Amino acid sequence: MKLALKIQLALVAAIIVIMAGAAYVHVLLDFRDYQADMVQDHEFLGTALRDTVTSVWAADGEQRASSLMDSVSRMQPRIRVRLVDPSGADVGDHAAVATDAARQAVASGKIVHVRAAGSLCTYVPVTKLGDVHRAVEIAEPLSYEQERIRASILHNSAISIAMIVATSLVTGVLGFFLIGRPMRELERKARRVGAGDLSGPIGSRRTDEIGHFAKEMDAMCERLDEARKEVAAETAARIDALEQLRHADRMRTVGQLASGLAHELGTPLNVILGRAGLIEDPDATREETVENARIIVEQTRRMTGLVRQLLDFARRKGPDPRDVDVRDIVRPTAQMLSHLAGKARVTIRLDEPAEALTVSADPAQMQQVVTNLAVNGIQAMTRGGTLQISVGKRDAVPPPGHTGRPGMYAYVEVADEGMGIAPENVPHVFDPFFTTKEVGEGTGLGLSVAYGIVRDHGGWIELMSELGKGSRFVLYLPMAPSAPQPAGDCA
Repeated sequence: MKLALKIQLALVAAIIVIMAGAAYVHVLLDFRDYQADMVQDHEFLGTALRDTVTSVWAADGEQRASSLMDSVSRMQPRIRVRLVDPSGADVGDHAAVATDAARQAVASGKIVHVRAAGSLCTYVPVTKLGDVHRAVEIAEPLSYEQERIRASILHNSAISIAMIVATSLVTGVLGFFLIGRPMRELERKARRVGAGDLSGPIGSRRTDEIGHFAKEMDAMCERLDEARKEVAAETAARIDALEQLRHADRMRTVGQLASGLAHELGTPLNVILGRAGLIEDPDATREETVENARIIVEQTRRMTGLVRQLLDFARRKGPDPRDVDVRDIVRPTAQMLSHLAGKARVTIRLDEPAEALTVSADPAQMQQVVTNLAVNGIQAMTRGGTLQISVGKRDAVPPPGHTGRPGMYAYVEVADEGMGIAPENVPHVFDPFFTTKEVGEGTGLGLSVAYGIVRDHGGWIELMSELGKGSRFVLYLPMAPSAPQPAGDCA
């Protein structure tokens, strides 16, 4: 319900209550005054008639006195006047009450008022008649009193209705201009603010509470706009710093891969050098020259692929999320790390399903995550071993604090056979700059960067580790909406 309408109804209800109370009091007072006037008139008329009846009775007898009373009664149609005998069995239409009242008046010598048969009856004792006892009866119907009350009620009702109508019109007009229209402007402004539009101030010139509220809302929008600009600038700076941090982590990994790459390039370079020497031999046949040239091209392509793979990993690129098969991320990563793993006497074993596992992610960032997890596992196996990388999908429940929903997630599991992580260190492995490696062997940013990337993609990383038996990192990513979502564990 509108605020102006509520105020209008409240005022109307208050007026109804006040007018009803006032009308009730007015009618009650009017009724009391009317009764008092009736009693006073009866007493005045009765006293006058008593003196007249006494004189006429003494001069002309009882019959003449009764005729005089009848004449007076005919002159007043609303009032019945007569001379009654209290000792008789019947003194009129209301015998019992009237007789008792008449007797009481004669006995006490005082005027008596009584209500009987819808009339107000007054009995005035008549004296100085010898042994004869009479009373003047003045009876006036109360119907006139009821008509007066009804007229008073109608009069007060008409005034109340007029006041209600006038109040409704005045409060309606004032409510529209003073409350309704300003509140609609505030409502439209609030909707724009809720939609993110902080422009278009209300610009109210009013000095009342609504005007102050409008000015405060304009000031709030200005502060929110400034805060939004500051947040946007800080967010852009944070994203830039985060990208720089992730790029620095990639470059650190590139440095670790460079030595292994040099070893990988040595063998094909020796092959190229030897085959080029054979081509220079003047005694070489055409077929031998063609075969040597083919081998040189093959080895050159191999070296070019290794270098390009490393450069692609090291190259700084902006986020490029798209639907990608997880297998297309893990497979080249395992191949790129093979020379680093071989140098550390580690065998990489890849277990992947035959069907595609489509997720919405940035392939370069996801490759960085898998590389960090794999390099971390290779470095943990100081005596060599097997690094197991498994890819699949399963129903999973996000950890506490994660905004994702339970459902089907693609996962990449990296398990090593290293020394494991101490239980007290497990909760801190993803903290920035936390590391258990020797000084100079790690910065403590690799796992933190990896966790941040995965979290930005709507996923999470779980860690299970046991001292002396190794560690297992499981990376979860939500399946792309277009990807099939079969139930059950497909690992």
